[in-house]
Amino acid sequence: MLTGLLYLFVWLSALFAWIYHTYPFPFFINGRWYWVRWYCYPNGDVARKLQSQISQITASTIGCLLDYRIFQDVNAFSNKILVVAFDFWTAQPVFFNCVFRSDLPTEIEEKMPQGLRNTPILHLGLVMTLPSHQGRHLQRFSILNIWLWLFFNKKTKCILTDIGNSSSSTRLWADNLLDPFPNYHKWELVPKKWHTLTAHYMLQNYKIEFGSSLSATFDLESFVVRGSNAKEGGGAHQLIKFNKTREARNRKVLDFYQKHLKLSAEDEVFHVAVASIPHFLFGTAAVQEFI
Repeated sequence: MLTGLLYLFVWLSALFAWIYHTYPFPFFINGRWYWVRWYCYPNGDVARKLQSQISQITASTIGCLLDYRIFQDVNAFSNKILVVAFDFWTAQPVFFNCVFRSDLPTEIEEKMPQGLRNTPILHLGLVMTLPSHQGRHLQRFSILNIWLWLFFNKKTKCILTDIGNSSSSTRLWADNLLDPFPNYHKWELVPKKWHTLTAHYMLQNYKIEFGSSLSATFDLESFVVRGSNAKEGGGAHQLIKFNKTREARNRKVLDFYQKHLKLSAEDEVFHVAVASIPHFLFGTAAVQEFI
């Protein structure tokens, strides 16, 4: 028994060391195998190769590159965490998710709930899937990206943020994360103080980083960022024509978008929640007391 556990420990240690050093590992998802690489704060030649790969995926998916720093400056990868998936047989890059890390300044940190003080913020960032691989739920690799970062940094939770015009994303957040806002299950819900503090800080400091127009305005009640994708001010206007492809099939979510949030084509929703390993493993009750 002890020998078996020792072998398992050695095998898992070798696997995680392999992943940490950016070597590819196989991953089975939705009936298909992929090679996956994980990168944390890449630089130098690794960052340059990554820039080429994600540029290839983006150009093939939306027909152009966005005005994000990661497509123009390899130094922009210094605070990025990425997962890239490759076709198992051709090794063609088919998916990527680029997360970035931030921390609240002390004066804001002191206003956060006790259980969320000194908790890092991860912004989910850009997610792209080649058209030929869409519909296979490769966005689940984004979850893997978050869990790997938590594991290697010995964290049990992080504050997770995102911005986008995607009702399917809103559904995933409300169904899988802890204390999310907005929440399509509870239309009457108002944001908690920590939701607002986090959103304000990220929007004041990182609009350019996540492709939101500098002239966009933030609705404190709904967390809708009006005019976020407007071309004026540097918004990612190229994404507007893809809004339809990111709609959820769930009628309740669509009603929440159309009747409550009332988004225009240029608007986006800012999401805030807690990604927690105890919540993922044991459910809300295991961690709700800390929020």
